[in-house]
Amino acid sequence: HRWLGHLGYDNLDVMVRDGMVVGLDIGRAGIQEAKAGVCAPCVMVKQQRGPYPATGHKVAVLLGLIHLDVCGPMPEVSLGGTRHVTVLLDDCTGCCTTRHFS
Repeated sequence: HRWLGHLGYDNLDVMVRDGMVVGLDIGRAGIQEAKAGVCAPCVMVKQQRGPYPATGHKVAVLLGLIHLDVCGPMPEVSLGGTRHVTVLLDDCTGCCTTRHFS
């Protein structure tokens, strides 16, 4: 959890279950046990975080405004053999999708 930037325990469980990590010496039972504990840094950050301010502006037309982010090259190759990812977000629906590419 700490080594992965305080990644959520549910996401950590998925990574272990699906074999996305190598060399992590903890099973799913260990993750559930850790989840039952308290991570002081996570608690402190969540207490300080305020809500995101509402902008009041939202596009009313499907695909009227698309937010796009391209990330890469990543230092490690993904399970699918790619090093880049594109994230697309439709402002109207909130629908988000990703596409991986080399």
